[in-house]
Amino acid sequence: MSHVSTGAATLALSASPSVNELVWLSVKPLIRILIPAATGFTLLKRGVFPPDGTRSASLLLLNFLLPCLLFSKIVPSFTSENVHALGPIILAAFFYQALPGAFGIFVR
Repeated sequence: MSHVSTGAATLALSASPSVNELVWLSVKPLIRILIPAATGFTLLKRGVFPPDGTRSASLLLLNFLLPCLLFSKIVPSFTSENVHALGPIILAAFFYQALPGAFGIFVR
């Protein structure tokens, strides 16, 4: 019987997971989001983090940290077997950037 490792839970391919495992697997991402959100809310309400710092932190998060996180999660997923899929991704990214730019120049 082969097994697939999904973090803390190991699920057998032929057996369906129990309800407890399914609930835990669905709640775990929510916990990962709620803990930092609650921490930020608490820091803001206690005055530890000023409102100007909140705006700066959100800009830093959106413009720098999230792209870094995406890059660090996406790059290791490419192997020598699936590297050929990188070409269409780059082409699609180019068109997602170039077409709105061209339309913006055209509309102006």
